[in-house]
Amino acid sequence: MELSTRAAVHRTGWMLTGVALLVLLLSGGPAVTVFAQPVDIPKSGMQSGQLTGKSDGSAEIGGRAYAFHPKVVFVSEEGSPLEWKEFKKGDRVQYHLKGERIDVLVLVLPQ
Repeated sequence: MELSTRAAVHRTGWMLTGVALLVLLLSGGPAVTVFAQPVDIPKSGMQSGQLTGKSDGSAEIGGRAYAFHPKVVFVSEEGSPLEWKEFKKGDRVQYHLKGERIDVLVLVLPQ
């Protein structure tokens, strides 16, 4: 009896892991890296513009669409991590391209 109970618990654990992975995959958002410390914003190669459109895997800036790099980082001007959902159409942004994809997107706050 003890062996079948262990097997059932083991199967249940794997099923829960599978469900969690499925939920993660279906959420569809870009991968966001969470940092405990501020993120270093590149000193060169930064461009700026206005966010004119949004989708799950890309940003439109000044009417031009850019896909997100797989390791895209969203940050504030101070380097604090942000989430893509915190950016709104019309926001001023700075961005850095790596191979024609945005790898750093900075939210510029109004002054």
